[in-house]
Amino acid sequence: MTWPSGDGEMARRIRDHEWSATPLGPVEFWPPPLRAAIDLILPAATPIGLYWGPDLALVFNDAWRRLVGAKHAVALGRPAREVFPEIWTEIGPMLAGVIAGQGAAQVRDRRLPLDRAGRIEDAWFNFSFDPILLADGSVGGVLIIATETTGRILTDRRREEAERALRDSEERLRMTVELVPAILWWCDAEGNNTAINHRWWSYTGRDRAALQNDGWLDAIHPDDVEATRAAFAQAYATGTPVERQQRIRRTDGAHRWHLVRQVPIRGVDGAITHWFGAAIDIQDLRVLQERQQALFAELQHRTRNLLGVLRALADKIMARSTDLADFSARFGDRLAALARVQDLLSRLAEGERVTFDELLRIELAALNGDAGRVTLDGPTGVSLRSSTVQTFALALHELATNAIKYGAFSQAGGRLDIRWRLARRPEPWLHVDWRERHVAMPAAPRENGSGRELIERVLPYQLGAETTYALRADGVHCTMALPVSTHQAG
Repeated sequence: MTWPSGDGEMARRIRDHEWSATPLGPVEFWPPPLRAAIDLILPAATPIGLYWGPDLALVFNDAWRRLVGAKHAVALGRPAREVFPEIWTEIGPMLAGVIAGQGAAQVRDRRLPLDRAGRIEDAWFNFSFDPILLADGSVGGVLIIATETTGRILTDRRREEAERALRDSEERLRMTVELVPAILWWCDAEGNNTAINHRWWSYTGRDRAALQNDGWLDAIHPDDVEATRAAFAQAYATGTPVERQQRIRRTDGAHRWHLVRQVPIRGVDGAITHWFGAAIDIQDLRVLQERQQALFAELQHRTRNLLGVLRALADKIMARSTDLADFSARFGDRLAALARVQDLLSRLAEGERVTFDELLRIELAALNGDAGRVTLDGPTGVSLRSSTVQTFALALHELATNAIKYGAFSQAGGRLDIRWRLARRPEPWLHVDWRERHVAMPAAPRENGSGRELIERVLPYQLGAETTYALRADGVHCTMALPVSTHQAG
């Protein structure tokens, strides 16, 4: 009878193999346990290998052949060490233990870096090593039943990696949602709130339960409620995004402006699955924009005033100038005075004002007046209105220029007293008394100079000031009273 029986590939190969050239020797001398083991494994559908003898020569079934890949072509009858050098450190000690009579060994999901197609690749297996006993009770060989678990291991790993990545992504999203300085929320397709971040509670003091059934509108400023309700109702009806500015009440009762946006999230079929919204506090931005608008309006007002002053100056100086050189000198002098005022204004911080004593000292210093002849008496820090500074500064400049050319600073014994005080009417008014003394006035004083016209006509007209101007026998006596800034120190 031909042995082993069967028409499987491994049965044919075992029948045809030159066994005399292997450690197992000719088939007719194989012990009955070896033959019985081969008869057992060949028809099995489970991958089974057989390691026999001191050299652990290899015999295996068709299922095991498919398990080891290209190795099967040269593995039959060869020692296991030669067939599996890349994993011998893994399986060798276990096989040796079974051969030595230590009993069966079993492992699950063991990683083996196996060469099955000309390259080392990671593979995982469940396998058991079971001893085959000879008649004398010694171990003649080892039966290995193996199941590859590589597919399951890699699938489990990919799933674990995906789950870990999802958890990490969710944690990053959660941290982002909690840390972002905005109120964030999610609603279902009908607009029912499904989630909201902690910022809502910390800002409004209202929990999530208060959001339902339009309860969130209680946190909206009463003047904004109806428009807000209508905007969101239209969004849910039409599927269009919401973008609006509205006031939301803070825990301290203050209403602050927020930029509110809500957008629909659609599924693959284009239908809205839920809504995502955000509310960002823009109160400070709105205040800044309002301040910028106010500053721009103030700049425009100042520019128009300055242009008006320059045009009036040019007209007056041109009318009184003898030639172009005379006009240039006179006009340049006034421009310098205005430039000093502009420099003061440009260096002011928000809310600050030019003060009268500062303006006066800068003007007197610029004209090189003799400080020893001047008496200054009045409170410091009287804040002027920014819109009046340019014209008022020109008036002071005209008085100081006149004092240098014809008055207190032009004569050896001349003196100048400048006294001022702050009065309430009930708004604050500045009263200035400009008085020259010990001045020998010319026999025919100039009655209608540009400085006098500025004080007597322009200040009352432009600034609402009350003024007097007198050419006394001992010098000029001028009084000026005008409204000043309501933001006064003290």
